[in-house]
Amino acid sequence: MRARPWRWRRLVLRAVLLAGYLFGALACQTNPPAQPNAILGPKVLPISGPMPSVPGKLLYAKNEGFWALEPSTNTTSQLTTFPGGTLAGAVATSPDSTRVAYSLYQPGPDPRTPGGTDLLTMSADGTDVRLVLAHDAPGAWLGEPSWAADGDALYFTYRDLGGAERIERIGIDGSDRTVIIEGARSPTVSADGQRLAYLAADAGGQADAVWTSATDGTDARRLLGGPEFPAVAAPRFAPSGRRIVFAAVGTPGQTSSVGTEGGLGELLAWLSPRTASAHGIPWDLWLVNGDGNALQRITNIQEDGPIPTWSPDGEWIGFSGELGMYVVDAAGDETRRLSEEWAGAGIAWVADSSPRS
Repeated sequence: MRARPWRWRRLVLRAVLLAGYLFGALACQTNPPAQPNAILGPKVLPISGPMPSVPGKLLYAKNEGFWALEPSTNTTSQLTTFPGGTLAGAVATSPDSTRVAYSLYQPGPDPRTPGGTDLLTMSADGTDVRLVLAHDAPGAWLGEPSWAADGDALYFTYRDLGGAERIERIGIDGSDRTVIIEGARSPTVSADGQRLAYLAADAGGQADAVWTSATDGTDARRLLGGPEFPAVAAPRFAPSGRRIVFAAVGTPGQTSSVGTEGGLGELLAWLSPRTASAHGIPWDLWLVNGDGNALQRITNIQEDGPIPTWSPDGEWIGFSGELGMYVVDAAGDETRRLSEEWAGAGIAWVADSSPRS
């Protein structure tokens, strides 16, 4: 039986986006991308000076270790070093900002055997590393962790070489592993512990959409996706309330170089070879209420694959992109580029360990 056209389009779209994510995660461990040209690519913001009023630090993986950038001083420091051959993925901060969850790729025992990605936690200062869950088969991937509101469990994305993809939940001690939602990924939990936001196919199956559900996977509700946006990614609940920040391509109700009309065709056209261009799909950050209302664009820089994170006080949103790391105030009034450091696997915001004087 021939595959349905919509299913083929969806599979190709997801393959393109996943390939971009994996390429970014690998590249962030080696060298940053070339600076953009004046024809295409992200808007080039100047490097900001220190921002004394912005608390905490941004945590990211680079060169076989975790690093931290403090916006208040605009300085970086290395926290950890990974074993050779490993590769860190997405990172998430616990509700009390004392621990960090992350994924770590482990190479296979020989070149013919695929490795796998494990789920771990560590203290926010890089010490006390603990394995939560090891991959259960060659090629299995445990990633995109998000903490439960009480800090006692993690939600994460599971993928295997057979094509399975789902959101699971596990206690931070490795107990009570539970499948929450099949065919979904990128979980994030509301501050009150009542709702889960995530990515899954829309009703037509042609594109991904942002959904919410109860944290046990019931009462699923679609918020937005295709046809509003050709692509959406990385939803993150605010630390207070039910606002959700997410990355998206395009603008609802407008025709753009990667617009809603044509869907996959326009998305692939953007990736086709162009003169003097080596950039990916142009994304920006948006906010939406947990009920799908009050959609608001908060950046306009067309970055490549931005992955957002909230400051613990909810006043700022940090994100990584092709040209470095940024912060934008939650109202979307000011976007500042802090550094040329590249964090293709994303960043997490860790609160200050002691009160400011």
